[in-house]
Amino acid sequence: MSLIRLPFHQTHLEADVPDARLRAVLRPAAAQPDAPDEAEQIRRVQT
Repeated sequence: MSLIRLPFHQTHLEADVPDARLRAVLRPAAAQPDAPDEAEQIRRVQT
């Protein structure tokens, strides 16, 4: 599990990184809203 995915850590990283481009690097999930979460990926593998 990536800590960057957790909202608590996202908030603190953003507070330290004012540059929107760096925030996009720190939050790849936010830059890719269509990316399925891990549970969805597991369900796809199981079916």
